[in-house]
Amino acid sequence: MRAASWPSRRCFSSDAEDPAPPPFVEAGEPPTPTLISDGDSRHSFGTVISSGSASREHRYRLVNPTDRTIEIVEFINQKPCCGAVRIDRQSLGPGESAAVDVTLRIGETFGEVSHATRIVTDLPAVPEVVLRTSAFAIPAVRIEEADGSQPASLPAGGPPVRISFRVVAIGAPEEPPVDLDRVELRSASSGVAWDGPKYAHDAEAGFVAQARRLVATLDSSAGPGPHRDEFSLQLGERILGRRALSWEVVLPLRVSPKVIVVAQDRRDIRFRVQAQDQTPFRITRITRGDIEVPFRTGVDRDSPAQEVELDSFPEPSLAKGVVCVFTTHPDQPRIDIPFVSIDCPPAWGRPEAL
Repeated sequence: MRAASWPSRRCFSSDAEDPAPPPFVEAGEPPTPTLISDGDSRHSFGTVISSGSASREHRYRLVNPTDRTIEIVEFINQKPCCGAVRIDRQSLGPGESAAVDVTLRIGETFGEVSHATRIVTDLPAVPEVVLRTSAFAIPAVRIEEADGSQPASLPAGGPPVRISFRVVAIGAPEEPPVDLDRVELRSASSGVAWDGPKYAHDAEAGFVAQARRLVATLDSSAGPGPHRDEFSLQLGERILGRRALSWEVVLPLRVSPKVIVVAQDRRDIRFRVQAQDQTPFRITRITRGDIEVPFRTGVDRDSPAQEVELDSFPEPSLAKGVVCVFTTHPDQPRIDIPFVSIDCPPAWGRPEAL
């Protein structure tokens, strides 16, 4: 008989619940006939390796347990994104069987992959059957941090920071893992390089693995602010994996709040200067232009943090400007803090005045 294949039958995604279980059978009543046992209607491939064309196929066998012919009126692929279905016959005489081949598409998916096929017959006494096929997919190549987490920030002017990664390639005896000694590193910067040749790596039963270390260098000389980079693993034109790098270069001294608000009726202008590298320092002067601004600090000694209070603030002639704070910190002797005056006449706020 000519095999029927997808999409010759109805195909849709559905989150509908499974058919209701067969009614409770009283003692002495004959069991409800079924095309396949509950245990045989489920199949798991276990752990599999994902790749662009990876798939697995399993054959289910449906058997007519009755004394009359059963017609399979529908076989419904409930998740066409994850699999394809073929059935070799749809009319089963007494005792006859039909083969249902389910192809589970793995592709580049990571984690649980599942598929469901619903079989509907013309015999009300035979309940619907759902064939469930699944696997747990793992990447053929993965990139993992080897020595802890990536730092979120780097001090400006400090030494570069090296982050170690481990690249793990997984395969099977019949399909060896990617040869990491042939894999190239590509990056927008030149701060990524292999750190030695490949070596054997632990793998779960049925798999083989190799690993290779690489080092990414985060540069703090690019200037304050957030920075981002990405590196990829390539074998010829094939990209095996990517990893994003992100970090922020911060100045040694951090000011809070970042902007000073000036008002005529405000006498409590305060801010805090914190050394992010924990280097003790003092504040020696504060100026606005060529005007000295009197101030006090909470401690009269070198300290990693200084609480600053301005005794007065020269009346500004502009709506906004900069206050210069001079320190004894060896890596940042001066901090420029913006100020905003909320008492300036409207004309002072015109663009030409700023």
